[in-house]
Amino acid sequence: MQSRAAALVLVPAALRLLREAHPHLRVHVTHMEPERSLPALQARDFDLVLAEEYPGNRS
Repeated sequence: MQSRAAALVLVPAALRLLREAHPHLRVHVTHMEPERSLPALQARDFDLVLAEEYPGNRS
């Protein structure tokens, strides 16, 4: 399964489970390239980043 396809399956399922466990939690999902999202995570702009890395291609 390619990463984008995996995200399309895994993220909605994870969000459903999260909503069941924490119905008042607000979640915002943003698509962003790792070159921007990882520094934003370090700056605490995000609580979580899902990123991928391929052999020979470091972000």
